[in-house]
Amino acid sequence: MKQQLTVRDFDIICMQEVDKFPEYEEFLATKGYKGFCAMKKDGMMGCAVFYKETQFSVVTDFVG
Repeated sequence: MKQQLTVRDFDIICMQEVDKFPEYEEFLATKGYKGFCAMKKDGMMGCAVFYKETQFSVVTDFVG
């Protein structure tokens, strides 16, 4: 899965049903991405967004 995310040079990567956010965060950071994850109420899975730090910056963060 991780290799598929970096085969192309995406500026933004959105993921659903993420249960291992720290793993993806660490891996994608080595490729120049920064991200955040909004977990479901049960705390088991969530939605993650990663973006190229060279292309974008966060204006505001609504993830609580």
